[in-house]
Amino acid sequence: MKTVSFDIGNTLLMGGPGGGYCSHFARCVDRPFDGLRPVFREYFLTTRTDIITATRAACSAIGYRDAVDIIDSYQPGPAQVFRDALPCLESLKTRGYRIFGLSNCTPWEAGGLVETGLAEFLEDVVYSFQVGAIKPEE
Repeated sequence: MKTVSFDIGNTLLMGGPGGGYCSHFARCVDRPFDGLRPVFREYFLTTRTDIITATRAACSAIGYRDAVDIIDSYQPGPAQVFRDALPCLESLKTRGYRIFGLSNCTPWEAGGLVETGLAEFLEDVVYSFQVGAIKPEE
């Protein structure tokens, strides 16, 4: 059987205007996103933990004091599917493909695929926090 996998964020689902939690965190601590990638990998993307514990640990690691403000100010937007995503998935499914999703999102950003209509096409979704590694680096 043929198999295909898709990245979830920014491939099947549109990123919100402010990005995800990692983008929000970088803005709040006033540091460049790219410079915080190791922090995101360690505390947000490869461990299954809650937002409070993860944010406090990440703040401690970089010497930032106000984890509560970061958490309280986070306002995730609604998930929106790219207009060509569902027709693409439907076409692949009709042609006999097994379809999987992959995501480097935080545990608290995962889910919501049923409401978008994506879940009915995806055989499974593998999240970086489930396997302890992010794509594509690991």
